[in-house]
Amino acid sequence: MSTDCKNKIDLIGYVCSSPIQITNVQSGVKFKLATNEKKTKKNKDESSIISEYHTIKRFGKDAEYILQNIKVGDKLSVEGRMHYHQFKMEE
Repeated sequence: MSTDCKNKIDLIGYVCSSPIQITNVQSGVKFKLATNEKKTKKNKDESSIISEYHTIKRFGKDAEYILQNIKVGDKLSVEGRMHYHQFKMEE
């Protein structure tokens, strides 16, 4: 297996929810970041904007900075890694 694979992501978007403090083993913050992508249809006369919303979690000094300085509507660049959560619903 190749060792040149990385789990790395760069997002540039707008903060669309106020950062809130989360408390667990490490104190951190989470907030939503909206990214937009313009899609042009095959006939090239029509286009649409696709928005996606990402939950961002930061800890430590990053979390302190975000709580003090970041607000809804700010444009933000985030670099990190993608992490998926899975859960099972009980019937």
